[in-house]
Amino acid sequence: MRCLLLSLVLLLSAVPAFAWQEGDTPSDVEGAKDHPTVPRFPKSFITDSESKEFDEYALPLRWDAETGEWVTRRVEGRYTRLVYDNFTKVSAAEIVGNYKNALTKAGFAILLEMKDSPDKRYLSAERTGTTPAWVYIATTNENNAIRVDLYIVEGKAMEQKIEMDAAGMLAELNAGGKVAIYGIQFDTAKASIRPESAAVLGEVAKLLAAHPTLRLRIEGHTDNEGKAATNLDLSRKRAASVRDWLVAKGKATATRLVTDGFGDTRPVGDNGTDAGRAKNRRVELVKL
Repeated sequence: MRCLLLSLVLLLSAVPAFAWQEGDTPSDVEGAKDHPTVPRFPKSFITDSESKEFDEYALPLRWDAETGEWVTRRVEGRYTRLVYDNFTKVSAAEIVGNYKNALTKAGFAILLEMKDSPDKRYLSAERTGTTPAWVYIATTNENNAIRVDLYIVEGKAMEQKIEMDAAGMLAELNAGGKVAIYGIQFDTAKASIRPESAAVLGEVAKLLAAHPTLRLRIEGHTDNEGKAATNLDLSRKRAASVRDWLVAKGKATATRLVTDGFGDTRPVGDNGTDAGRAKNRRVELVKL
C-alpha cells in the first residue's frame, strides 16, 4: 500500500521523555538535531531533516480501500520532518509501539494505527487543547534496516509578515474576483476597528482611488466560536464598519461599496485549529 508521508503536529509544551531516550551515539547529517519534545530511539541517527515556521499538511486518518487513497485531515503550524536510520536489530513493531505508548502517556489520542507488512507501519496521534498537536510516523525497510519517518507540526497561527498592498489586491480581484484581507483588526466581539488596521485599509482606499470605476462588496466572515446567529450579526456589522472607514477616512464614494456578512458559514480553514480559525476571521473584497 502506498504511504503518503504527510505532516503532523506536536504540542509546544513539553512532552514527557520517552523511556528509551538514553544511550544513543548518533552520527547525524550536518545541521540536524532531534525535536526537543520527541527523543530518538537508541543508536539511530538522522539522515534527513526539514523544518518550516508555518505550513499545512494532510494528516492520514485511515486508508480507503475503495479509492486507494488516504482519508486525511489538514493540519497547520510549525513543521518538522526527521528521518532516522540504523535500526538493524529492532523491529518496526517495537519502534512504533514505543512511540504509541509514549504519546498515549503524554495525553495524545491515537487516530491511526495500521500496517502493510511487519516492516511498514503507520501511526497518527492527536492532542487537543489550546494549542492542538498531531504526530505521524511511518516505518519502512531500507537495506535490511528499519527507517523511521517522523513528522511533527506544532500548532500555531500563521504570522502575517507582509500586508497586501493595493497592487496585490487588484491582482487577486482580477484573477479570482475576490481577495481576502487579514490585516483588519477589530476589538474582541465588537465591530469597532482597531488603530493598527489603518495601514491595510489605506491600501484599500488607494485601490479605490486608482480605479474609479471599481465597485466592491465588503464581506465579513468569522470563525465558529460562539453562537451562529451572533457571528452572523457581528460579521455584517464589521463589514459595515469597514465601509464607513473607507468613506470617512479613505474618501471613497459610498455608492461604490455594498456590504454583507456570512458569519461562520463560509470557512476557508479548519475551525478545529487555532491557525484555521485565524484564517476564517477575515474580510473579503468581492469585485462587482
